[in-house]
Amino acid sequence: IVMHTSLIDTLSPAEVQCVLAHELGHLKCNHGLWLTTANLLALGAISLLPMISSTIQESFLRWLRSAELTCDRAALVVV
Repeated sequence: IVMHTSLIDTLSPAEVQCVLAHELGHLKCNHGLWLTTANLLALGAISLLPMISSTIQESFLRWLRSAELTCDRAALVVV
């Protein structure tokens, strides 16, 4: 996890803890792996099946929102 120094300087210690907990939630849920896999599938679908690419993109964006909410919940558990 990489945090910019201005973020650390701006936030309170409790807020930094929340940001770290959120990012650790991404690691715990393997979101990096799933995000990479989904990106590769989406790119392949766009090039091979342009007719359904919008449906795939919508599903992908829905998953991204769900992943962010999951990590927000992880941060709430920590705090």
